Amino acid sequence: MNPLIETIGGEFGQMGYCSVGKIKFILCNGEKSIITAGNFFKIEPYNDAEVIGDEICEMIYFIASVKCGLVTD
Repeated sequence: MNPLIETIGGEFGQMGYCSVGKIKFILCNGEKSIITAGNFFKIEPYNDAEVIGDEICEMIYFIASVKCGLVTD
């Protein structure tokens, strides 16, 4: 997502639902969180992520960031 919204290191928190696949989020403090299909999630800002396995990972974001245009003033 970082290249898509022109950020470095996931400056914005994310909240959503994983509909397909599996992804691992790595937070700036080193903590890791694995999200799988069927999970709702809330990830704090300043993170990195990688898809686990060969299957695609589809996420439905409820809240991403102002930069994405999903949150208004």
